[in-house]
Amino acid sequence: KGISAKQVSRTLGVSYKTAWKMVHKIRDSIRMYHKDFKGTVEMDETYVGGERTRGRFGKGTTKACVVVILERMGKARTYILKRVNKRGLHTIANKYINKSSSFMTDDLNLYRGLKFDGGHQVVKHSHKEYVRGDVHTNTAESYFSLVKRSVRGTYHHISKKHLRKYLNEFEFRWNWRKIEDEILVRIAVKFGLSG
Repeated sequence: KGISAKQVSRTLGVSYKTAWKMVHKIRDSIRMYHKDFKGTVEMDETYVGGERTRGRFGKGTTKACVVVILERMGKARTYILKRVNKRGLHTIANKYINKSSSFMTDDLNLYRGLKFDGGHQVVKHSHKEYVRGDVHTNTAESYFSLVKRSVRGTYHHISKKHLRKYLNEFEFRWNWRKIEDEILVRIAVKFGLSG
């Protein structure tokens, strides 16, 4: 679930400010630029950061909207939207998802009109439908579950100003999740040296 700057400070014997700057530099250096998602691709959105305004999900919340695109059994990438609207979601989908893909979303009406050769399949969360055969957004929801557990359990608070850096870390951990730790450290160092 990650490591806090406080823990890095204690472990390395440096000030909290030094540890905080160091972990953010690492997060900057491991940014993923994966595009051209193909195969079965899921897209979903959630809200991250701050306290939820009582009774408000989505519209009216002060949290940041985070959108994830991911391939089943493959890579993920996240995007921050200032405003959740059809234009923003369609722009991201059309820019980063290969037209040959099979596209999966929930029934948020803002996804309507997106066209992919493999079709656009929808699960109707509003009707308590979460899986229909291989049609689901469970992989995207699993990704967001890991993000939110890290925020609650390790970081406690993520400001909108630094959200992109934390998302870099979450993407990196997800995209390399099946790699052994020793190799993963080498990959992270390589990213840092090339960045």
